[in-house]
Amino acid sequence: MDVDGAGHFSGPHPSAWLRLLFGTPLYSASLDGHEALNEELTSLFTAERAAAASSTIAKSLVGNGWRTDDQLLQRRDLSAFRRLHRGLLTHAESMVRYSQMDSFEPRLQLRGWAVWLDSGGSMREHVHPSSSYSGVYYVSVPQGMRGGCLRLQDPRPGAQMVVLGAEDRQFMESRLLCPEPGLLVLFPSWVPHSVTPVEEPLEDGNTTTRAPRIAVAFNVVYS
Repeated sequence: MDVDGAGHFSGPHPSAWLRLLFGTPLYSASLDGHEALNEELTSLFTAERAAAASSTIAKSLVGNGWRTDDQLLQRRDLSAFRRLHRGLLTHAESMVRYSQMDSFEPRLQLRGWAVWLDSGGSMREHVHPSSSYSGVYYVSVPQGMRGGCLRLQDPRPGAQMVVLGAEDRQFMESRLLCPEPGLLVLFPSWVPHSVTPVEEPLEDGNTTTRAPRIAVAFNVVYS
């Protein structure tokens, strides 16, 4: 976030100061009661994927994985989907209220889908047009998983002109957020993002089969 008056630091002169301009908001939180919710969601997605295993739609995901349709958060037939929608919407409203007037009342809609990535699965860099914010909620993360991290790319074209060497920490081109169950992340939909390849950990030189990486991706639309 842009910082006004909070960026003073020990510089070469008492009047020296530093603040961030045009900061990109990044919101993260943990859903209350996510352990029980994630267990229920994992069972539901496992059954749904098994039923759709021979479907053309089920095979159309990039990399090695599967996804549901885009109407996941509109499902009202099961309590787990209703609780998930309510939790995500609460945090989305909290994010968009930041720095707004007290009278500001966001009218938001969510559109989401579940993404299941097996070993080797990844997602190429993309953005989500026609929405205000995008988010990811992590349902299942295999213990010891390597890779499968969310990569957020610097959205400013001109920022790539600055290079301060391999150890530069001010102008990194991207940031990695590695998942954990229950973690929710929200960011502007115009931020380019991708998922690094999921790698299975090695034990005694042999590849060990692990549970899948399951996440719910969603868009926040101002209605």
